[in-house]
Amino acid sequence: MLDTNDKKLVQDLFADWDEIQDQRKELNESSKEITKKVAEVLDTKATVVNKLFRFLRKKQEDGQDELDVLNELAAEVEN
Repeated sequence: MLDTNDKKLVQDLFADWDEIQDQRKELNESSKEITKKVAEVLDTKATVVNKLFRFLRKKQEDGQDELDVLNELAAEVEN
């Protein structure tokens, strides 16, 4: 059985978790709107924009051009 302090802690942490879930939902909706706008500008699908954004983020974080690596790997596999 939980004592009063532990019960209060769990309730408080649940409230924090619940708030984060609401924020996550709002952020996801905002992200979808951005992706949709970019897809319209680029005249492509939102899924392509998501891949582009992930690629750009990876490139920015790592300083590597992952596309070059993938092209090299694909060339090796194809030959």
